[in-house]
Amino acid sequence: MAMNFFDHQAVALKRTRWLTYAYTVTLMLIVAAVHVLVITLLATTSKKTGLRFETSVWQDLGFQFRVVSLVASGVLLTVYIGSALKKRELRAGGPAIAEWLGGRQIYHGARDPLERRIWNVVEEMAIASGTPVPAVYLLDDEKGINAFAAGVTVDSAVIGITRGCAQELSRDQLQGVVAHEFSHISHGDMRLNMKLIGTLAGITLLSHVGYIVMRSVSGGSSSRSSSSGKNEGGGAAFIVLLGLGIYLAGVIGALAASLIQAAISRQREFLADASAVQFTRNPDGIAGALRTIGNFSAGSKLDSPRAGEVRHMFFGQGLWTAFATHPPLDLRIGRIEQGWDASTAGHQGSGTGPGTAGVAGFAGTAPASSAASGSGDGAVALLATIGEPSEAHVRYAHEIISQIPGPLRTAVDECFSARCVVYCLLIDEDAAIRESQLKELAGLTDSTSVKTCRELLSEIDGLAVHLRVPLLDIAKGVLKEMTGRQFNVFKETIDVLIKSDERLDLFEWMIKKSLVSHLERHFGLRRAPKTSNKKLSSCRDEIARLLSTMAHAGHEKADEAMASYRSAVNLLDGTGYTMLRRKDCSLSKLNRAMEQLVRLRPGAKQQLLGACVQSIAADGHVSQMEAELLRVFSEMLDCPVPPLLPGQSFAVQ
Repeated sequence: MAMNFFDHQAVALKRTRWLTYAYTVTLMLIVAAVHVLVITLLATTSKKTGLRFETSVWQDLGFQFRVVSLVASGVLLTVYIGSALKKRELRAGGPAIAEWLGGRQIYHGARDPLERRIWNVVEEMAIASGTPVPAVYLLDDEKGINAFAAGVTVDSAVIGITRGCAQELSRDQLQGVVAHEFSHISHGDMRLNMKLIGTLAGITLLSHVGYIVMRSVSGGSSSRSSSSGKNEGGGAAFIVLLGLGIYLAGVIGALAASLIQAAISRQREFLADASAVQFTRNPDGIAGALRTIGNFSAGSKLDSPRAGEVRHMFFGQGLWTAFATHPPLDLRIGRIEQGWDASTAGHQGSGTGPGTAGVAGFAGTAPASSAASGSGDGAVALLATIGEPSEAHVRYAHEIISQIPGPLRTAVDECFSARCVVYCLLIDEDAAIRESQLKELAGLTDSTSVKTCRELLSEIDGLAVHLRVPLLDIAKGVLKEMTGRQFNVFKETIDVLIKSDERLDLFEWMIKKSLVSHLERHFGLRRAPKTSNKKLSSCRDEIARLLSTMAHAGHEKADEAMASYRSAVNLLDGTGYTMLRRKDCSLSKLNRAMEQLVRLRPGAKQQLLGACVQSIAADGHVSQMEAELLRVFSEMLDCPVPPLLPGQSFAVQ
């Protein structure tokens, strides 16, 4: 049975726990090996070193306990330091990995046609999958055909493409590779990848410590006087052998960590290949890319000296080692082609075949969409598309991007003017309030910003409502170019513009939660939510607040809002959910509720989003506000929702 987004998330959590267990066992074995080595050395060199023991060191349990305590402390401290230093180095997330490998960030407005093609493919995939456009890096010096996705969360995610990949692959093949990497972003693989890097770094540090111990003695022994006493020589031999033992323990531990790394990585590559085929509806794209790698002289090899640390992140085998992190190319190609059945894939563009199931998010070209209450050719399951978009979504994303007016499209390609676009989205249509906001803007920014905003306001006034969210998604990637100081000014300006009209509407709240929170995590001002395993029963009040807000947002009449709310909670685990009045649905309390709901276990998130979908589909009409709210709620829950396709209805199944 095919896995959906929530299955992938649950598997990622299980693998993280398995990694923790394997890591613990590896450390225990290393401690035991070093302990036996120390005791053996003490027993065999005691006379040479001048040590005297009343009984055999093997029989003295008290002595054994003291030795194992010292050994365990030393090993664990060394591993902890190694892991901590690596985690600190990785604090920047995906950009740190890209810069290790010699990557250079590229942008949509680049003059190089190759760079523009890369950016266009990544941008389309991001809009189609409902995720923010990630930073894109080109590895100029790498001739092999390869790519990677790196980061802890979608907020810190980057897509890296080697120059060989960009030059040697066709657009369809490049699209297949990028879709493969987006699968890793959506399915929680990146966080696990980062844990693997820290694990390997901590254990590997042991071998470095052992090498330093050996060199510190053997390097100095050559300068010692030949008249050195027997005891001194015996002590030196003891230290050299101890260093050698620690070195070998570190090497063996690193091999064990590499084996864990390879075992986890290989299966995930198969899953990402399958997701890429569903995403693009074109098995020849990704299979063609794999064939090109096989026929290319440089293959997928990377020359970066740091490639070994992140080899499990690459699209193809980045370098050859004893434990391959990727399945053989022939096996991957065979699975793609044998697993693809065109007769059951659905017609391209229909949006109704398996894998194009259920969609929601921002609305299509129409201001609203009908919702079906059962199954049928036109009704598709929303939850099946979360993290699993289809080729129809890619084509629709292309159409959406092309519908954005030229001046706005140009503006969001550059950091300064992208800020002005966001300001314009917050400026009121009322002439008096608008002038007041522009005066506030002049006091916080500069005359150029105000002038640019005035020029863009006419375009914003005529902007179709369904283009607001994708416009913000595109801006997210560009706005990461701000300095920390610029971001502080940007955030302060947004707060002032929101408060200046003396009301906080839902769209303004969505900008803060979708855009500002995303950038706060990028700039290190907000931590990524910790993984948790909360159940629905532990978050009843928070769920009631979320569903009440959604019900009131979509319905002016109290009885209609109540019907929407009841329809939603009927899908959840029993009773105990009390609907809040409209006046009690404050956005500040909703913020706190979402901070708890993001920590739900994957299966619970699936149920909650199903209830949200049921809420907006209950009356057979999906308003633009309902669709955008669902889009933002799903983003805050780390469950990316693709866009609603024009003319498409959906139902919870």
